[in-house]
Amino acid sequence: MKTASSGTRGWRGWAMLLAVATVAMAGCMAAGRSGSAKGAPRASSTATTSMSPTPSPSPSPSPSPSPAPSSSPSGLHWSKVQSGTIPAAPSPTSDCCGHPIASPDLDLEGWSRGYVEFVWDDAAQALRPWASPDGGNWSAGKNLATGTWEAELANARTSVPDMSSCIFVVDGFQEGPSDLLMVAHLYCPLACGDHWDTSLQVWVSSDGLDWSALNPETLKALYPRSISGGSSGFIARGSAGGAIWLSSDGLTWREGSLPQLGPQDSVEDPVSFASGFALPGAVLETPGDQPSPGPQSCGGGYGTSPRPALYVPAIWWSADGSNWTRETLPGTSPSERVDSWIERLDDHALLAIAYTDASEPLEWVSADGRNWRAVDWASSVWMGNILTDGDRSLVCDGLGFELAKVSFSLLGPNLERIPLGQTGLTSDMPFYPNANTVGEGSQLALGPAGLLMTDGQGFVLGTILLP
Repeated sequence: MKTASSGTRGWRGWAMLLAVATVAMAGCMAAGRSGSAKGAPRASSTATTSMSPTPSPSPSPSPSPSPAPSSSPSGLHWSKVQSGTIPAAPSPTSDCCGHPIASPDLDLEGWSRGYVEFVWDDAAQALRPWASPDGGNWSAGKNLATGTWEAELANARTSVPDMSSCIFVVDGFQEGPSDLLMVAHLYCPLACGDHWDTSLQVWVSSDGLDWSALNPETLKALYPRSISGGSSGFIARGSAGGAIWLSSDGLTWREGSLPQLGPQDSVEDPVSFASGFALPGAVLETPGDQPSPGPQSCGGGYGTSPRPALYVPAIWWSADGSNWTRETLPGTSPSERVDSWIERLDDHALLAIAYTDASEPLEWVSADGRNWRAVDWASSVWMGNILTDGDRSLVCDGLGFELAKVSFSLLGPNLERIPLGQTGLTSDMPFYPNANTVGEGSQLALGPAGLLMTDGQGFVLGTILLP
């Protein structure tokens, strides 16, 4: 599962543009979310249809990775996954301007019980899920219900004649207490760099194969990109921005409560994890002055400059999503602007980031949402290159390079980064070395078997070696 910072408001929007430009890849990216495009600073801001899975193919041979040397230090040992049935991905296609799309239209995700791959067939307008417990034995589920997208595309193509194909984009992939939740949309390139998007849709599954669409009326009440999942349940902001919504299964939602806020205080997207829920935001520290009138002149009036309002970053914690307490953040100082959010590193660790008037962002980590410790290593993390299976977190640096040039680190028990070396890379792997660089022609997902990588035609597995 890729972690995700939700939303792309204000000057954070450039990150979405970057993510959209490379939307056929997931790599170490997110959103989002966990799904969604993740990362750059954001501007401050004050009954379901169930489907039965198709019969699964007969089990294919288990992966047969080459044995990892017993004397290897801690790191990742890569090996080819030998499997019988693998997800059938369409061949790479071209966009409306004839530029090749770097990889087949798929999305690979990891979770505590395995891996899920979504394959979008644009010609057939069909979205099929595949699931595997180990990256080698794959089963196909029934196509997801995409009738809403089909209707939107049919209407759009009557007025947008140059729309030739659409790309499947996962905006968020979350794991709750017992269910998976996915937020996604279609991105359709147009001429001259323009594009058209379908609406966001949400599906829920208990096994990665059988997916149920969220009731449209429920969907209207939520801001889908803000949905966060953890063992405490799912939590989201309301579509109107003034409410908190909670769910234990992703399908049935109830309204929670926001913390008590002043008229100039603000909150951002919440996160769910094992110890409850956390909510970032900003609190007014010093009210600003109103402009005072000055003497008039023929050139117009003037007066004294108002003193600006000052804010401090804030985080609230709650065990139930309704009763909140504001927690202490060390090292904060009043600032004219505060832009804060929280990254869910895994089910037991959170990373909070705040941009203020200071030259560098403020960063804190917490294992319980209540006690926060300042750190300074998160500069490459808040861009969203975090992978998690719920219990472990893996950080990757070097998107856009060959696998051998990408560096990986595991988050340790004290939320420190543990560098992982790489062994086992060989030239006979399905797509290494070649032009398919990490995050552009391939995708990564962390699951129980390790770090799984695919280009749509085959898999390699990075087994995590610990001392």
